[in-house]
Amino acid sequence: MDSTRLFSAVLVAGLVAGYGKRKRSLSNSGAVAGFATGFATLALGGYRAALVLIAFFISSSALTKHKKELKRKLEADFDVAAERTAIQVFANSLAASLACAAYYFSETAGEEFMLTALARGSVSRGAIVFVLAHYAACCGDTWASELGVLSRSPPRLVIAPWRTVPPGTNGGMSTVGTAASVAGGAFMGLTFFVGSCAVAHGRGVFLGAEALLSLGLGAFSGGVGSIIDSVLGATLQFSGWDEARGCVVSAPGQGVKRISGLEILDNHAVNWISALAMGGLAVAVFG
Repeated sequence: MDSTRLFSAVLVAGLVAGYGKRKRSLSNSGAVAGFATGFATLALGGYRAALVLIAFFISSSALTKHKKELKRKLEADFDVAAERTAIQVFANSLAASLACAAYYFSETAGEEFMLTALARGSVSRGAIVFVLAHYAACCGDTWASELGVLSRSPPRLVIAPWRTVPPGTNGGMSTVGTAASVAGGAFMGLTFFVGSCAVAHGRGVFLGAEALLSLGLGAFSGGVGSIIDSVLGATLQFSGWDEARGCVVSAPGQGVKRISGLEILDNHAVNWISALAMGGLAVAVFG
């Protein structure tokens, strides 16, 4: 690894973690985890992967704070979720960081190439496809959650679409939220493509195919990843209605009426599993 990339990894990771802490998007532990994730992503995955990570973090943090007063009324756990902890950071990044390591130690030796220049079935292509799909799924789910909860139409439970549920229910899907998930994934694909144009080998060759692949992979992963997340949330994550507080809660208790889901997984586990599953599916389809 050249010294310039190593220095850049330290600098960029420090700036992003510091920015997140100042904006109260990251807790103390979240800032430490964010630094570790940023460093690993840039040092091992390259500048393009780091750009995708930064775009995901900044856009998701901004949307989390959008109309936060209304969200606080709808979701009991909103204040906790607004400032991300180390667990939340790693749930949305650890698998992708490991894929960055696989990319670095693959046949490319960490050199960045256009997706279309990497052979199908190679470790390098599979690893970088996983990174993009993982963050597209995370971004799509976050955009869907943060914008879907503000939809004027009540969401419908993904496993029982004839049934409407309160905004903020795990597994609830709305037209606004679904569109946001695809848009969030496509945004990751666009960011990846811009990064490829800037730093990857093979620029100018089959640029249209590269754009189509990057945006298509991103949009596909954002939409499908959000569905996977919703199914897990509707079945294995508890959602209840607190009559006294008039909002959705994530744990049973006195005065809480169950809406859906078993108390098996929490939100961190659902995010981690769904992003991991989407990354694996994308590698099978696009890798």
